[in-house]
Amino acid sequence: TVGFAKRIATAIASEGLAATTLGTITATTAYDQFTELWRALPIPYWKAGAQLYSSWDNVDMLADDFETKVAKYTEIDLTTGQMFLAKTDRKCEIIRATWMTGSNRLICTPKQNLLIGTDRVSDLNKVNTFPQLRTLQAGIDFSLGTQIRDLRALVVSEAV
Repeated sequence: TVGFAKRIATAIASEGLAATTLGTITATTAYDQFTELWRALPIPYWKAGAQLYSSWDNVDMLADDFETKVAKYTEIDLTTGQMFLAKTDRKCEIIRATWMTGSNRLICTPKQNLLIGTDRVSDLNKVNTFPQLRTLQAGIDFSLGTQIRDLRALVVSEAV
């Protein structure tokens, strides 16, 4: 399936999506870079809130930068452990995305703008098994797709 990295690269190359230049994210610049990307999102989306997707490494660097710059403003939901970007009234939710491992890109968009779908959930109920000596192999076949609902509601940093 075509993943979000490919969809974003295509949108930058041929669909008019502009990548925000932030530079390499470090433990001393992360808070400013995350904030800059949040503020690049069109203001009407601020009220409803958005999710800022990042690799685990970059979120760790953000946490380190929080400690030195805005520790008293760090917003973490104590029941879920969810992190919010400081000084956004809990409107910018920080999402640790395992699918962004090794990427220095940040993605900020309202909830449900990045979509993943399958053709039919019932396909997941069909498990084919192949018995072998002392083992059992199993497989599930289904279609999977990704889509970006609205490019105007998406801001990304450049891939460094």
